[in-house]
Amino acid sequence: MLELTDVSKHYGGIKAVDKVSFKVYPNEVVGLIGPNGSGKTTMMDLISGHTPLTSGHIVFNGQDITRHNATKIARAGIRRTFQTTSLFKDCTVLENLSIASHLEDKRSLFNVTTRKQSQLNIEHKSLELLEFVGIDSAYADRSVSELSTADQRRLMVAMAMVGDPAFILLDEPSAGMIVGERDDFQHLLLKIKNRGISILIVEHHMRLLSKICDRMVVLNFGKVIADDKPEIVQRDPVVVEAYLGRGSAAHAHG
Repeated sequence: MLELTDVSKHYGGIKAVDKVSFKVYPNEVVGLIGPNGSGKTTMMDLISGHTPLTSGHIVFNGQDITRHNATKIARAGIRRTFQTTSLFKDCTVLENLSIASHLEDKRSLFNVTTRKQSQLNIEHKSLELLEFVGIDSAYADRSVSELSTADQRRLMVAMAMVGDPAFILLDEPSAGMIVGERDDFQHLLLKIKNRGISILIVEHHMRLLSKICDRMVVLNFGKVIADDKPEIVQRDPVVVEAYLGRGSAAHAHG
C-alpha cells in the first residue's frame, strides 16, 4: 500500500531523514518511534506532502506520490493529524468537520440545489463520524473550545476520516490524555483498523502502541534501526540502548 524507498530530507549539512525505506501494508497499523530528533515528524511531513523530499521515492497504491503536494496526496487517500491540536477553535464541532469535508466536495458551487443537498450529506456524515469517534452529539453545535483535550484529539481523527481515506497518519494523537482516555482511544484506533484503514502512528506511549501495532519502525538519527513486531522491537538491544533506555519498556519519549 505505502512504500518508501531511500527517502531522505537534508537541511544543509543536517540529515533529518537519511535513506529511510519501509512499507505499510493494507489494513496494518505501524508505529513509528524513536528518540527526540530522530526524524519521526519529518517523516510524517514527507509522506503527507507538507515537506518536499531531498531524494528517494514514495509510492502509494502503486502511484508515485513523491512530488505531489499535500492537497493532491490527501485526495489520493492519505490523511493526517498533527502533534498540536489543529482545529478551528472559533467554529463549532460540526463546522470543523464541514470545513474538512469541502476538500472532498468537488461538485459545482454554482448549483444551489446541489450545494444544499451536499451540505445535508456533509452534516449527516459528520454526525456519523462523531458517533464513531465517541463524541457526544450534544456537542455538535458547540464551540470546539468546550471539548475536553481528549475529545479535541478525537475530533482531529474524525476530520482525518472525512472522505473515507485508505490511510491515516497520526502524529502523537494521545498527547494530553490521561490513562483511561488513552485506553478508550486505543479502542478507537482498533475500530479504524477494522474499517480497513491502514495507520502509521507516531506515539510515545509504548503500552498503547504494543496493543494496536502490527509492527514498529524505529528511527535513530534519521535512520531505520529496527522494523519488526512490537514484542521483538522492545527486546532489541540496539533499540533499548537508543530509545527505550535501561528498564524503560513502559515509557518512551518521542
